[in-house]
Amino acid sequence: GSKLLVEVTRAHNWKHANRLALVDISRRAAEDIVFDEAAEAGRISPDGNRILYVREGTQWRRKGYHAPQAWQAWLHDRAKGTHARLLDNPPVMPGKPVAHHSERGAHSPLWKPDGKGFYYVGAQSGNFILWEHDIASGRGRMLSSFPDDSVVQPAISADGSAIVVRRLFD
Repeated sequence: GSKLLVEVTRAHNWKHANRLALVDISRRAAEDIVFDEAAEAGRISPDGNRILYVREGTQWRRKGYHAPQAWQAWLHDRAKGTHARLLDNPPVMPGKPVAHHSERGAHSPLWKPDGKGFYYVGAQSGNFILWEHDIASGRGRMLSSFPDDSVVQPAISADGSAIVVRRLFD
C-alpha cells in the first residue's frame, strides 16, 4: 500500500497513551489515527482489512504473571469498525486441544501469510513461548517449548516460512 501502520504516543494519560496511526509515505502530512483507543504492536492483515493489536500488558520479563493486566490480543475490522478480544477461552486442559486463556498474556502478534490466523508470544505454560492461533476455530497450538526461559521479539520472514525469536537474552 501507500501507508505505514505506526504506533504514536498521545498525551491521553500516563499508561494508555499509545495509538495506532497510518502515515502516508508519498507526502508529508499528519498521521491518521486508526481508532482512538489504547493499542500497541499493530499488524495489518495480508489483505489490509484487519489489524491485530495488543492492549494492556506489563513488563515482558515478568514470567508467570497472569491477571487482568496481562497483554490482550485484539482484532480490528477496518471496514466494519469493530473490535474483538481474541484468545478469551477457558484455561489449557491437559490432554485436550489447546484453547487459550488471555489472562496469561498474548503479545507480539504476527499474521500468518494466509490471514486466517496469527502467531504470538503467550505465557500459558508459565514462560512466554511461541504460539499459533486460528481465528475461525479459536484453537491454537504451542510452537516452542523452552523450560529455562521465555522467548521475545518474534519476527517472521516475508513469505511466512520462518520465524525467529530472541531467547535467554541472546
